[in-house]
Amino acid sequence: METKHIKSFGTIIILGIVTIIVAIVITTLREPVVMDQVLGIDPLAEQPAVISVGNITIDNLVQNQVITTPMTITGTVKVWFFEGSFPVFVKDSNGNQLAVALASSPVDWMTADPIPFTVTIPAINYQGPGTITFQKDNPSGEPQFDEQVVVNVVFE
Repeated sequence: METKHIKSFGTIIILGIVTIIVAIVITTLREPVVMDQVLGIDPLAEQPAVISVGNITIDNLVQNQVITTPMTITGTVKVWFFEGSFPVFVKDSNGNQLAVALASSPVDWMTADPIPFTVTIPAINYQGPGTITFQKDNPSGEPQFDEQVVVNVVFE
């Protein structure tokens, strides 16, 4: 009688292993669920370009983006303004300054809340890799209040 139980137990184990293998095969053969489909996002449609670091969000620029100038960049910042603006530096791949622009806001900048900003990068006579540096205006000169975001771009 004990042999009969051992055979039954062995059969149950083998059936369990076969069931697991079949489940794995079925799962791997099934078409994967793409999160873009679940979320209703068209992967071929252009997605908004956003950089968000610390107290700044840049709405229409991403790392290594190919850009043409002039170009208007928008976003939001929190406590970056002094006297209603903060500097944006445009440099070539060697760090040579090509332009400086001032970001400003159409709303009251004297708040601790995030506020919108706009900056227009002027037309520059340079093609190739470079950077756009968004720098918090820090009139105190105290390093602990410094903040900047450097975006690598390719000027066209």
